[in-house]
Amino acid sequence: MPEMQMVELTGIIQKLVRLNELAAAKSAPVPLMTTAPPELRPTWVFVSRAALLARAPSELA
Repeated sequence: MPEMQMVELTGIIQKLVRLNELAAAKSAPVPLMTTAPPELRPTWVFVSRAALLARAPSELA
């Protein structure tokens, strides 16, 4: 690779490293969860199994 292209490539890499360092410094650290998430209660419950269809409706019925 010609020397001029190497110089340009080195400059680009240095700028990328600086941008990466700035982004890492500005972003807030991600908090780690130390416990399991809370259990979600069901939003609905069938009162009995009779509430469910026995099978899909037939076209002949």
